Amino acid sequence: MHDKSRRTALKNFVLMSPLLPVICLTIFALFILAQFVRVPLISSLGPNLLAASNLSLLLIIALRFFWYALRLRHELRYDAGQRPRNSGKSINRPVEQVRTDLVEAGYRFDPDGRYGEKRNRAYLGITLLYGGLFLSLLIGSIDYLRQYSGAVFQGVGEPMDLSDPRGYFSVIKGPLASTAGLPRMAIKKQILPNGEWPKGATEIAIVAKDRSVLATGTVGARGGKPFRFRGYEYHFNRFLYDVMLAIRTSKGFIEFDDMIKMQPVDHPSGDYTYSSRFLGERYRWNALFDPKRQALKLIALDKKGAQVVDGEIVFQKEPTKKIGDFDVQFSALSHWSEVHVVRSRHMVLLVIGLLIAAAGGLMRLACRPQRVWLDVTPEGCRAWVAGKDLLHLVS
Repeated sequence: MHDKSRRTALKNFVLMSPLLPVICLTIFALFILAQFVRVPLISSLGPNLLAASNLSLLLIIALRFFWYALRLRHELRYDAGQRPRNSGKSINRPVEQVRTDLVEAGYRFDPDGRYGEKRNRAYLGITLLYGGLFLSLLIGSIDYLRQYSGAVFQGVGEPMDLSDPRGYFSVIKGPLASTAGLPRMAIKKQILPNGEWPKGATEIAIVAKDRSVLATGTVGARGGKPFRFRGYEYHFNRFLYDVMLAIRTSKGFIEFDDMIKMQPVDHPSGDYTYSSRFLGERYRWNALFDPKRQALKLIALDKKGAQVVDGEIVFQKEPTKKIGDFDVQFSALSHWSEVHVVRSRHMVLLVIGLLIAAAGGLMRLACRPQRVWLDVTPEGCRAWVAGKDLLHLVS
């Protein structure tokens, strides 16, 4: 008897107790919190803790869904042992008469005639709730385990092999993610900001190994609709420019000779929409770039913050130009598109699952289980009820 009670308690804990889902959701909440407030223990465990928590919650919801779904065809769907913990209601009528009234009202009883229930939408509601959650968690867990987001820099020209992980930076990937099987990508055209594309755009081509074009699409920067191909999305984030710059004094001393990377600014200075800062041998330099004219404006500040140089040079139009006391050479310009390659998520299925769960939850709230337990007493019988609809039948 003691072992049977243990098994019943364990079954109720796994299949019905809200404690297990709450533990998993608490771990998830702590992981999210750790992204904003540094918690060493949680941060060190990182994605592995989150994956274990999500898989545990998925297993719990799956067990509950299949448990409830398999019992939908049973004559009696609930466990008869879950009787209310109160003294019940004493009835001055024979138990057979009370049972007959309940059967006529639609109740079904077990072979002993001591437990009965009436079917309504409450059980179906809880089944749909767990079914919807199971679908959403399953899709969400698969997407999490296989998630992939990586950025590449690519200019107009030869296609790059997206299956080679060495071409990516700023990669976010799940435990089961892989770049194997990804095609080659080429940039066909880079469109500077205009009336149609206020933030600029990039025309992307997906290229097969034999160099045949499989698909093409134009993607707007920052918020533009992504280009989709075979389960992946291609987002264009921004343009970047590499400028090869040499600055020398009139006597030939080198102030600076290297590549600088121009990045877009949030608050442009006129037509100069890109900027960069770098240190020379003597001065601190600010570079502003106008992509339409391919003009580079250089400003130099001394150690006290006083401006000592302010001038502009245009690519190819002025190979070398004297600015202040310096000879400036603008010898090369590279134009890159920052493209993010992201595995698509199955958002439609996830939303469908949540809608099913919400419908099941509302159905369960609207309908309460109608259950009754009967026991023989010297006065007649005693009844324990779950659900107010049958109170008049046992009074």
